[in-house]
Amino acid sequence: MPFQDSPIDPTHWMRQVLQRQKAAKESPSEKNIHKLRVALRRCRTIAEAIRGVDPHPSWRKMRRRAKALFSTLGPAREAQVLIGWIEELSEEPDALGAKLLDALRREEARGVRTSKKAAASFDRTAWKKLARRIHRRFQELPHPRLVASHLILERWAAATEDNLSALRANQPEAWHRARISIKRFRYTWEAFAPRSLKPVSKELKFAQDALGDVHDLDVLQDRFDALAKEHGESAVEWTRRIHRCRTRLLSDYRQRTMHRQALWTRLRGKLASGRQLEAAGVARLIAQAHALGWTVGHEPRRFALAQRMLEEQLARESDIDLRRARKLLSVALRVDPGPDADHRRNGGVLEVLERPLGWSREDLLILRDVLAPNDPCVGQTLKSQERAIAEDVRAALEASWI
Repeated sequence: MPFQDSPIDPTHWMRQVLQRQKAAKESPSEKNIHKLRVALRRCRTIAEAIRGVDPHPSWRKMRRRAKALFSTLGPAREAQVLIGWIEELSEEPDALGAKLLDALRREEARGVRTSKKAAASFDRTAWKKLARRIHRRFQELPHPRLVASHLILERWAAATEDNLSALRANQPEAWHRARISIKRFRYTWEAFAPRSLKPVSKELKFAQDALGDVHDLDVLQDRFDALAKEHGESAVEWTRRIHRCRTRLLSDYRQRTMHRQALWTRLRGKLASGRQLEAAGVARLIAQAHALGWTVGHEPRRFALAQRMLEEQLARESDIDLRRARKLLSVALRVDPGPDADHRRNGGVLEVLERPLGWSREDLLILRDVLAPNDPCVGQTLKSQERAIAEDVRAALEASWI
């Protein structure tokens, strides 16, 4: 099972935030500001991923507090990055470059003062309390390792799609979206994947850094264009330098991610697939149900009996997918929304849940009919008899395929 030996601790980077916040408060250098922003971004990424499974307010608070400090540190970091690019791309002194450099240094000075003040005012006590609450919350989720493997696969799918769109469109906005998706995938991967996969993390870091540099150059180009327009000067020479560097970065990126063993294909081979993916999808649904306060349990003997009955009943039904039926049954036997479940406003049982990878909307609708066959908007306790559950699943499947 993928990631079965990985340490699952979503609060690791919350502790890193405290260490790096202290360093930035004492010395708001470029290095310390950058390290603090990275730790905050990782916290935001982890919170966004787990909120898809667990809607508890703690994850929203984690993301909101991290974002508040992250945004305050932004102006100083952006100015520092652009100053670095101007110094790297400068071939000879010129008036336009000197003007932008002076403006950026003033922005950096203001940003550093603001960053130091924001770091000093950060509520460390509240952050520690939130970390303890989040740690307990995550450990209470059923099958946390399987859930984590599914979250990583979700981020892989988003990064792959956005990367392909960027390659086709070759526009700054598309490359920016791809960079964000790759960053989210990398941070989720590193939060939950085992240490044995560190070499892959280095390749992801290259992809993220390469597209990050491309984005920085796009921002720098916009700044030069705005300054040239304001002062009536020409930015042609700077445009040439930026375009040349940008083209080289994208060429290196394509070469290292699109060769015979493409990065995304190799990564997919290390993630859940087949039965592992089915188990991860079921675990994700069960974890969501648990987070919503639904009754979740597993009785191995009851499940084995119901599964055997179902297979006996459907063995001669050539139009019905037994593998799909088992997947539906594995959730139906574990989840009970109960009569007081808060799902009326969402249209029915299980429609409040996000669909796992490999599950269709029809799968959730069938499962809804099994869990609440009389009224899809009112949750009902599962029937106690295994045969009745198996017959409900069979009837729903027959209605779907025949």
